[in-house]
Amino acid sequence: MQHECLHAAVTSLTRNEGEHYDSYNCLKRLPDDVKNCRNYAYLQEIYDAVRSTDSSRTKEFMAKLGEYLILTAFSHNCRLERAFKCLGTNLTEFLMTLDSVHDVLHDQDDQQKDEQTEYEAAFVCTTSREGKLELHFTTESEPVAYLLVGCLRAVAVRLYETQTDIRLMSYTDDPRKFRYEINAVSINQRASEEDSDEDGETVHTTVHASSTNVADLKIGVASFCKAFPWHFVTDKRLELVQLGGGFMRLFGAELANHGSALGTYFRLLRPRGVPLDYREILKRLNTPFMFSLKMPGSAEGLEIKGQMVFCKESDSLLFVGSPFLHGLEGLTGRGLFISDIPLHDATRDVILVGEQARAQDGLRRRMDKLKNSIEEASKAVDKEREKNVSLLHLIFPPHIAKRLWLGEKIEAKSHDDVTMLFSDIVGFTSICATTTPMKVIEMLENLYSVFDIFCEELDVYKVETIGDAYCVASGLHRKIDTHAPQIAWMALRMFATCSFNLLTNSEERVETIGDAYCVASGLHRKIDTHAPQIAWMALRMVETCAQHLTHEGNPIKLPLHQLQRESPSINRMLVIVKQLRIMTIAKQFERILTWLRII
Repeated sequence: MQHECLHAAVTSLTRNEGEHYDSYNCLKRLPDDVKNCRNYAYLQEIYDAVRSTDSSRTKEFMAKLGEYLILTAFSHNCRLERAFKCLGTNLTEFLMTLDSVHDVLHDQDDQQKDEQTEYEAAFVCTTSREGKLELHFTTESEPVAYLLVGCLRAVAVRLYETQTDIRLMSYTDDPRKFRYEINAVSINQRASEEDSDEDGETVHTTVHASSTNVADLKIGVASFCKAFPWHFVTDKRLELVQLGGGFMRLFGAELANHGSALGTYFRLLRPRGVPLDYREILKRLNTPFMFSLKMPGSAEGLEIKGQMVFCKESDSLLFVGSPFLHGLEGLTGRGLFISDIPLHDATRDVILVGEQARAQDGLRRRMDKLKNSIEEASKAVDKEREKNVSLLHLIFPPHIAKRLWLGEKIEAKSHDDVTMLFSDIVGFTSICATTTPMKVIEMLENLYSVFDIFCEELDVYKVETIGDAYCVASGLHRKIDTHAPQIAWMALRMFATCSFNLLTNSEERVETIGDAYCVASGLHRKIDTHAPQIAWMALRMVETCAQHLTHEGNPIKLPLHQLQRESPSINRMLVIVKQLRIMTIAKQFERILTWLRII
């Protein structure tokens, strides 16, 4: 970003004032696209190119480039101009604030460096005896020092309507240090002076000098110490001459034994690299100061952050600050209390707000944990609900299951025309006695899974399965006229499944024609030829009659009730069965169809 602004300033300067700098064609050799050149020393390249062309006007060109740099940056970014203007109400305040801003930016850029890295003040603004401003600037780059001259001129005119005459001087003993003598005159003040000269009138201003007498103070020492408990005053020798109530409570009793030297009780943390020296502190008055206590005890290491003020009346230094604490634990851990912080100090609010935020964070974490547990419980409930819904759909017709799940009341209904089918495995008790339970379960699972598929294909309703009993109804879940043939087809398909998918042992698969075997796959027991296996029936009466016919029926035969035989749909189906008989080769299936036909 800085390369782009600098390139725009160079372009604007050569375009607007090309007649003054027409000899600097060497700048055309510099790259036009510097957006991606992060480590490129663009300013140094400009400085070297200009100096090689005309060394006598190098400083003038760099100063002019500084003016265009400020104007170009402000025109492209209005927020930058507002940020610069908020540094002070006039040029003097602006220059005095530069070092503190540079200190913050320096910390952000060098976060990976050691905290104890020492560096000198970059900007030190003082006032000479003649009343002129003096800015002491430290930099490793000479072009930056020349560029700063134009930048200061542009800032003074653009932000504060002040004309400046800047004289740049370098130190012979240290080439990194530069001194700027700034003679600043407000444009409005200059215009008023010119008007007064034309009118011939002179305005006299009386300035009253500040008193150095302690008795002239408008506030007493005790009141000041109470209002600012975290302050101290030192003389030129950095001897403590006054302490606030907070410091007195922490180490006031030690003054008689250890003396009043500032370095005995405090360690200077910021600005980094500044020794505890009166003159060095004066250079950094516009930088935030941070001290830490050195005295052993619970308050050892307590950090105090504040401002250092030069008291010209007594040539002393006044430090006004407040404890730099991290929450309520940092306060109590140092042996301090909320009452030790004055009401006007924002530190009190920071601590309380921090504790409130911490409590809110804890509550938020608990709420998040509760939310997660509720979501998990809700997922578990949904999972159980799906199981219950699927179970209801297995037991009841879909429309009945839906109403049951919604909690609606189900009224009993009477069905005039329904066909029921009951079946069981003949000899199931003996099978269970000679086979393991898991084999029996596997047998029923395989058999009933195929039967369930037949129920869906033929649109019949499975009422229930209890043990070896399998009950099917047609015309119950949906009113139809062909319920009797559907049940008959269901029975025939069940016969076919039992006859053509049987295993005698683990080594041989048998397709039975005249003999009957156990339905369960994997069983090793062969049933006698005359032993009954499955009994089926279909009827158009109530359940008790169907059960009675089941007990009296013949194995692998399908008895029909008299009313069912008179059904036209059954008669039509018997004709179809007769035709199918010609196509059937298996004698077992032929015997089933013949039984159904001759009833």
